[in-house]
Amino acid sequence: YDELHWHFCVLLEWQLFLSTYFKTYQMNRRLLFLLTILLPVASFAQIKLDKWKFKTGDNASWSSKDFDDKIWPAISPLKEYEYQGYKGFDGFSWYRSNFKLPALLRRQSLLQDSVLFVLAKIDDADETFLNGVSIGKTGRLPDNPEGFLAASDKRRKYVLPWNHPALNWDGNNVIAIRVFDWKNEGGMWG
Repeated sequence: YDELHWHFCVLLEWQLFLSTYFKTYQMNRRLLFLLTILLPVASFAQIKLDKWKFKTGDNASWSSKDFDDKIWPAISPLKEYEYQGYKGFDGFSWYRSNFKLPALLRRQSLLQDSVLFVLAKIDDADETFLNGVSIGKTGRLPDNPEGFLAASDKRRKYVLPWNHPALNWDGNNVIAIRVFDWKNEGGMWG
């Protein structure tokens, strides 16, 4: 699993079902523990995205599936953008990645009720979009009425039901991440 920490992954969720099922029937805790360890290896399907585009600045149209990011430079999600040519930059920036979401992944999964998006840690706060639809936020961006709140120590995990309208099964999907860095290093890392 360590290899996945810096990759964007799409995982098909199963743990909620297992915990609900086993609590209902009061199964042996050892069995639940064992299944919780063994089943993730055998029952989830994933897509790793390691081809990302990056741009400093802020424009709401950059969340759109139809936005053309071909001229954006490539960036690695392994380390902060300061170490990739953006030394001293603080403020808004965006990451984008395109991927196919085969329906076969859902059919091959043990349980098929949801899709889990796992992102690396992001310094400092983010809002994540799938095909132009906001699917999650961690921390608070400066334009939030409650004010800015950093969350650079938290791995991003956003869950969607399998039938969420933003999911384009068997088609092209775009994940776009609006990032705000207040000071020091910024962007995806870890």
